[in-house]
Formats: sequence, structure tokens, C-alpha cells
Amino acid sequence: MQKHVDNIPKLVYNKEHREEDKTNKCKALERRNGTLGKKKKHKKKPIKWQDLAVNALIDLIVGTVLIIIGKLLE
Repeated sequence: MQKHVDNIPKLVYNKEHREEDKTNKCKALERRNGTLGKKKKHKKKPIKWQDLAVNALIDLIVGTVLIIIGKLLE
């Protein structure tokens, strides 16, 4: 039995199709964030001074412990 390949439509991906795809992608980007190919700017979170103080104290304690261990090993 022979298979008839003539009945199957061939996909022709020419220059016009590629240009249509590019414009569709641009339109999708524009719809998504309101700008063409630009990323949204993320707002920076405010720095909490309590977190900074706790981190500074932890660093101070770890640093002093390391200095004491270093002096004891000498």
C-alpha cells in the first residue's frame, strides 16, 4: 500500500510568517506590562533598622569568638 503524502498540507515557514510572529510577541509583551520589551522596575524594600542591629550584634559576637579562639591556639 502506498501512502499519499500529497494530501498532507506542507508547512511553509517563510519570511512573512516570521515577521508576524515577531509582531505577535511584541504585542504580547506590550499587553503584559504596558511597555515594549522593557522590564518592570521593582520597588526596593525598606531597610529595617532592627534587622541591621541584630545582624551587627551577631557579627560582633562571632568576630570576638574567632579572635579569642585564634589567640588561644597561638
